[in-house]
Amino acid sequence: GTIGLMVDVLEIGDIEETTEDQPEGTGRIFSPTFTVIGLNYSRWFTESVSGGLTAKVISESILQEQATGLAFDAGIRYQPGRGNLRLALLLKDFGPDMTFRGADFESFHQTSHDPNANPRSLASQSASFELPSVFQAGLAYSVLQRGANRLDGYGTFVNKNFGEDEYQIGAEYMLNQTLALRAGYVASGDDDFNYGASFGVGFGLPLGESSFLNVDYGHRIVSDFFDDNQILSLKFAF
Repeated sequence: GTIGLMVDVLEIGDIEETTEDQPEGTGRIFSPTFTVIGLNYSRWFTESVSGGLTAKVISESILQEQATGLAFDAGIRYQPGRGNLRLALLLKDFGPDMTFRGADFESFHQTSHDPNANPRSLASQSASFELPSVFQAGLAYSVLQRGANRLDGYGTFVNKNFGEDEYQIGAEYMLNQTLALRAGYVASGDDDFNYGASFGVGFGLPLGESSFLNVDYGHRIVSDFFDDNQILSLKFAF
């Protein structure tokens, strides 16, 4: 088997606090932060079946409030024999509800009719919230394979507990195991869904017997309010 460690940190940056009474700002600066630390174990169970499990600690902080929770990812992949078909199932971010706690939930109130009595500190409780769990079922099939050239087709069904289902299809043509041409499309039942077709190209450059460099570029069409997404990635393996 294989053991892996992952750390994912998202910092929004400094934000000036505003309130209904002080819409121009209170002078207080806060920095929301989202952190995920996970430990993964995966292995081949048979020649055709592999799977993995990831346990993650999730932490979200904003102002003086923080929510901490535990979540799991689990996936399994099946490739019958040495055929061209591959199937996979994946469940992401499955775990108990999370709740925010912190000093901003506390406030002082005068609970006595005696004007000389000291106010008491009372704390409200945040409502718990579900994790955005996702279930995915995907398949891949090698439509054409001639020597070092190969054409693969992909399809994925995505079910979200906070969104409409998605249907994703894609294709990749690999030329001489060096140059890759890619295309994809995402369909959703959400009327506000902004993504459509995507296109990409990538190539691999050997750097010796066991090292190589991969360069990939992707272009995704975005509708309505945003510009199209352009993604460039570099991967060095040794």
